[in-house]
Amino acid sequence: MALITSKIKICSGILFLIGCFTVGSAKEYKDTIRTTDDDRIIITYDLKYSNDEIKIDFISAKKKLSLRNERRYEELENVEVVFFDRTGVYRDTKFTNLTPEAFMVPYGLKYKASDLGYFCFHQEPSISFKVTERGDKVLSIPIYLAYYEGKGKYKLFSCCKKFNISIKNSNIKKIAQPKGNDSEMEMVSTEIELDADNELAIQVTTSVNSIKELLANQTELPFGIVLQGEINTLLDLQKKVSDEELIGVIKKTLKECELKEQELKAASAAAAQQAQEDAKMEMERQQKEQQAREDSIAAVQQQQAEAEKKRNIWMIIGGIILAILGFIGNQVLQHFRNIRSQRSMMEMQQDIVTRAENEAKRHAQNYTRNKTNQMVNSTRRKANDMVRNKTKQIGNKKSNNFSI
Repeated sequence: MALITSKIKICSGILFLIGCFTVGSAKEYKDTIRTTDDDRIIITYDLKYSNDEIKIDFISAKKKLSLRNERRYEELENVEVVFFDRTGVYRDTKFTNLTPEAFMVPYGLKYKASDLGYFCFHQEPSISFKVTERGDKVLSIPIYLAYYEGKGKYKLFSCCKKFNISIKNSNIKKIAQPKGNDSEMEMVSTEIELDADNELAIQVTTSVNSIKELLANQTELPFGIVLQGEINTLLDLQKKVSDEELIGVIKKTLKECELKEQELKAASAAAAQQAQEDAKMEMERQQKEQQAREDSIAAVQQQQAEAEKKRNIWMIIGGIILAILGFIGNQVLQHFRNIRSQRSMMEMQQDIVTRAENEAKRHAQNYTRNKTNQMVNSTRRKANDMVRNKTKQIGNKKSNNFSI
């Protein structure tokens, strides 16, 4: 190996800087998302890449409420699609019912919060980011449906926390270099001057570039085995390095690892909180559905109870009417029975009278007949006696004559 020293510039972003003078690009997207209440929102937006800046222009948001919310919020013009870039108190505006959640800025992007802290889609809002680190990124924005109740008061009633915008590394044209002590922008590339035969510097540079590449793809904790191994290697090299520039690069890289770890912890905590909130919302939704089912069952039971009560009342009324009709019928039957009894008694009395009359007639006839017979017999006896007497007298006279 020749002993000629030369300056080697190792830059991980050399190919990327080729397009630094390329004009920014823009593309329109349209996504359909669904909320926790099954509302549908169609969002149209523009994603513009211009050098080291990314701009998102929200064009429109068409909303289609679920049947449940359609009945609750009939005036669709008062339903607004909103998202937030910070939480807390909002000037001249109040949001109730749900606690709003702001979107998180992905690693490698810088964002300046707005004055209001929230964005309404009907105003066609825009948000911009400065690119500080290359790599594919995903911007996740919680989208809320809010009903305007008047006097600057909105009621958040539905939410979708899975509206994601993908930012592609290939579309980012240029990363700005830091100026002076401005710490807002960080270099993606690492530029080091070293001797060609400085093996220790090469190891440091290789480890640093490997760590940066692995960090860009690290999305969760704990760090991967390869990344943790590279960090441990860099820590070992730090003990061996005496060059101030290399020490600064190592410290900066380790600091980036710490920041990445903090970011992932924050993202993990936010994801855990989000999962907890989602679970809470799901539990509340299930409780509301259970309550709705119980209310529906209670309403049906109440209707059945009222119907049963009405049935019982009508049965009582019917029983009373039947009792009255039975009483009246019984009285009528009793009346007819009395009439029949009276008629029977009259007939019996008439029959007795008739029998008595007949018996009296018969007795009278018998008496008359007997008297008549007696008179006839008496007359006949008297006649017979007179005849007998006369005959005796005549006989006696004859006897007297014969005796003379």
